[in-house]
Amino acid sequence: MMKLKVKCSVPEGEIIYLKINNEVKELYSFESFTTFNLNDKKEYILEVERRPDKSNRSLINLLIFIVTIFIQGLFNALLINDNRDWFNEIIPYGMKANIIINVNQDTEIDLVYVSSKCSNDRFIKPKLTTNVGKITSVKYIKNIADLKNQYFNFVKRFLSVYALVLALLNFLLIIAIKNNILYAAIFIIFIMVLLLIVLIFALIKQYRKLNILNTFYNL
Repeated sequence: MMKLKVKCSVPEGEIIYLKINNEVKELYSFESFTTFNLNDKKEYILEVERRPDKSNRSLINLLIFIVTIFIQGLFNALLINDNRDWFNEIIPYGMKANIIINVNQDTEIDLVYVSSKCSNDRFIKPKLTTNVGKITSVKYIKNIADLKNQYFNFVKRFLSVYALVLALLNFLLIIAIKNNILYAAIFIIFIMVLLLIVLIFALIKQYRKLNILNTFYNL
C-alpha cells in the first residue's frame, strides 16, 4: 500500500474537497493536510473542488439576527463596521479540476489554491497550481449565492446600527414628550425621518450595485 499525501494552501473560511476512488476528504485553512491510501501502482485522478457557497438567508439566521439586532448594532457602531465595501468580500467563482498523478511509491503533493475575488469592479477567477502531476479539466463554477450573501451581510450590519440609533431616539422622544419639550420632540422626529430616508437610499443604491455585479458573469 502506498500513501498519497496532499497538502493545500486553503484561503481562510473556504473548504477544498479532494476525491480519489470515491473517497472524499475536506481541507481547511486550519487543517490543510490529508493522506490517501492507494493499493495499486498506476495513474490516478485527484479531483480538486472548491464548491459554491450556500445561501445564508435561512429562517434560523433571520431569527438570530432579529433576536441579537441591538447587540450586533452596538458592536458594529463601536467598530465603525458599516461594510460599505461589502462587494470586496465576494468570492465570485468556485473551481473544479483534475490532477493526473502517476503513483509508483509514497508521494507528496503540494497544492496552492488562490481564491477568486472581486477587484476594481471585475471578477478574478481562482487559480490552482501543483508541484506534482498535470492539471486538466479545469471548470469555473459561478458562486452566485455569495453575491447575495455579502449583500445580506451588509444589510444586516446597516439595519442593526439603524435599529440601535432608532431605539435611542425613541427613548429621547418619550422623555421630550413627557416633559412637554415640543421643539426637542419635533427635532427628534425630523432626525428619525431623515435617517429612514438615508437607510432606504443606501439599501437601494447597494442593491443596484448587486444587480450590476451579476452582469459581470456575462463579460
